[in-house]
Amino acid sequence: MCFIVITQSAIAQPSIKNNELNNFVFTWDNDVLYYTDYYYSQGLSFELTHQKLNSNPINYLLISLGENSGKHYSISIRQDMFTPTEIRDSLIRLDDRPYAGLLYLRSEKTSIIKEKQIQLKSSLDIGVRGPWSGAQQVQFYYHSIGDILLPQGWQYQMSNYPMVNYNISLQKQIWEIPKRLEIQLYSTMRIGTIYDDVLGGAFIKFGCFDSYFSSTQNKDFEAFGYFASDIKFVAYNGTMQGSLHDNPNPHEIKQPDIENIVATARMGLGLRYKRFGINFSWIFLSPEFYGGLSHKYNNLNIYYLF
Repeated sequence: MCFIVITQSAIAQPSIKNNELNNFVFTWDNDVLYYTDYYYSQGLSFELTHQKLNSNPINYLLISLGENSGKHYSISIRQDMFTPTEIRDSLIRLDDRPYAGLLYLRSEKTSIIKEKQIQLKSSLDIGVRGPWSGAQQVQFYYHSIGDILLPQGWQYQMSNYPMVNYNISLQKQIWEIPKRLEIQLYSTMRIGTIYDDVLGGAFIKFGCFDSYFSSTQNKDFEAFGYFASDIKFVAYNGTMQGSLHDNPNPHEIKQPDIENIVATARMGLGLRYKRFGINFSWIFLSPEFYGGLSHKYNNLNIYYLF
């Protein structure tokens, strides 16, 4: 069994090996180790994968690789928060990223054909952007317990707006040295009220581990490293831009100033002993808008198999 980071929501998602159907995953994204607190400054998620979730009615809206593919189902609650480069400023920074928060529930179906070494994930996100996300309160709490200066500009965050996003991710293994090395290609497409984009990339994993598409688990202990890189083509990003419908925001970035091509690079380490595992990643993101900075943050996955 192994978890790998391949693809913001997609970047933080672990891929679940097909023969481990029930598991719980906690994910935390933060840039605190880089002594920064801006752009994608924090993400939290709690995810449950269980076969009893096959009765979730939303699954009927999610595509798969067909009746002969292995399937499993998950549900997660997620919160993402975004801030400008200077959180001590109590005024709107017109040339910077706006404050924004997301809170949403994700239903996901994963289907795998192990003989063809291919996996398809489809998911539906339903939630809200804006003050109702609770991002301001969570960041205030996190800063208060850490005795860190409270952000001064959340009163200018992007307004409440519904989040409905449909996501499809395809992963294909192209080469392997069994239990030592895997090379995969992946692509993701997101369409909805918050994100409209498509990306493609490659993933390399090396170490001592059970092969991702094998049907058996033989190792009680795994240790591995991984590298991934992708290019994303962005049509719309609702955490920075105005809403698709008339919904005024105190501050937003206009379409001409959005970077339509964004690159991401990741490297990480993973360990698992029997049913417990942990992954830790270093993630680099190129500028998302003109005049913006590149950004670095870390991703932590802690999981339990049952």
